[in-house]
Amino acid sequence: MKKRIFSCLILAVVMTFSITCSAFASTNNAENCNSIKESAFTKDTLITKDNIYKILDYYGLDRSALREDIDDKSFGDVTVGNLEDALNEAKRIPKMIVIDKNNPTNEELSSIGITPYEITPMANGILTVAQNSEVFNDGPVVRYTCSGKYYKNGTTKYWTEAAGGADITMVTAQAGTIYYAIDDIIKLETSVENPSTSSSKLVLDYKYDIGNYIGIKGLGGIRIGHNLITGTNKYNTSYIN
Repeated sequence: MKKRIFSCLILAVVMTFSITCSAFASTNNAENCNSIKESAFTKDTLITKDNIYKILDYYGLDRSALREDIDDKSFGDVTVGNLEDALNEAKRIPKMIVIDKNNPTNEELSSIGITPYEITPMANGILTVAQNSEVFNDGPVVRYTCSGKYYKNGTTKYWTEAAGGADITMVTAQAGTIYYAIDDIIKLETSVENPSTSSSKLVLDYKYDIGNYIGIKGLGGIRIGHNLITGTNKYNTSYIN
């Protein structure tokens, strides 16, 4: 008899504990659901100063992704749907791009800034070559600039050595819904291949990081991705005028 009473007591305690746990779990889940509902937004929700960090957290973007120093008057209002579209577009862009341009002819390119040391039939000077180039198809356009010292006497001309003044700048920053900015220039070196010969070439080696942003009026840009660009541009003696 005592054993039956003891067994019944244990069963009652177990049932009570199970019911209590179930009730607690239901209450806890309900609170979580309410919390999610309270912080939810739709694709039509405008991104503002009040919700920007919640949205960044939701899409797994670091809060430092917001750059207030990027300010473009062409920026407009942006919705959560616009941000999603830009994130998907950025995913399709290669993370690493390798460029090898040897005497490019299909791009806007010019020889500028000829500075002869002396005005004689035999000229020595510094020549700057500027080249506008699309980084990838339907992407931003950047300008590569480098300078070299040259020698010219009649039909004889060649590069002798590199000069300072190399640079990479953004020419067309916006393509589609994405705004691009050069975030970091990691390597930028000018040299001369086969100096003081007719086969000499002015060479620009570079490596830089382009940030992909979506611009929001009144906020700046949200960094949604980046591309590492590495490459070499070579210019033969035909650029010496």
